[in-house]
Amino acid sequence: MHLDLMKNLANLLKEFNLSEIDYETADIKVSLKKNIHQLQTPHTETNISASMNCTDHNRAKQSENLHPVKAPLIGAFYRATEPGATPFAKEGQKVLKGDPIGLIESMKVLTLVHAPCDGIIEKFLIENGELVEFEEVIAQIAP
Repeated sequence: MHLDLMKNLANLLKEFNLSEIDYETADIKVSLKKNIHQLQTPHTETNISASMNCTDHNRAKQSENLHPVKAPLIGAFYRATEPGATPFAKEGQKVLKGDPIGLIESMKVLTLVHAPCDGIIEKFLIENGELVEFEEVIAQIAP
């Protein structure tokens, strides 16, 4: 009886590409988690500009003259399209408003992260491949 339940839950996990599933009744509690070591190559790309108007600067100790580049969604942040590729931008590099500085992979979708203003990238606060939260500060730009 419980084996059939476990098989059904495992099939749901696979069918809907879930990372984990929990099931609980008065008699049983089951938790299945998929072991994910590496992100798969995304199939789609979208563009979302990073916002500049957040008071929560997360990891950044925000200086008044630096503009934050914030994550437009949650996911894994990458500075280049693939390992070993030239990064979109480097610390100390001059960027124009709208220039891509990285990308975020979320649910197999790539989203470019754009510079919210003209300036020089002062510092990246997120490491390549690190997970970011919505509106978490990724980098700081000096005008």
